[in-house]
Amino acid sequence: MRYPKTGLTFAALTGERKQSVVDAERMLSYLVAKFLSENGYEKEGEYVNIVSGWHEAADGRSLFELERCRKNYAMLNMVLDDWMPWHKTTHNFGTIDINRPIKGIL
Repeated sequence: MRYPKTGLTFAALTGERKQSVVDAERMLSYLVAKFLSENGYEKEGEYVNIVSGWHEAADGRSLFELERCRKNYAMLNMVLDDWMPWHKTTHNFGTIDINRPIKGIL
């Protein structure tokens, strides 16, 4: 990850600055997603790409409404693929088990 084109600094990678927005934006950037994909981490690269797109859409600057909508739906579908895998056939959110643990959260 200490590759010059990712824009990541040593402080960002080691977490020296807690809750740094700049470091978080660098960690979740398209350059990091590209680096991960090129180095065989396809799934991780896709995850970072979707989250960075969602962050860009939430910011809202310099994006057309349709592009913001696409990026928001990509994030929604990623979450629902994990939490409610049947969402593509059954759109009833009442079928979600709200007590089901989410991956990576204890």
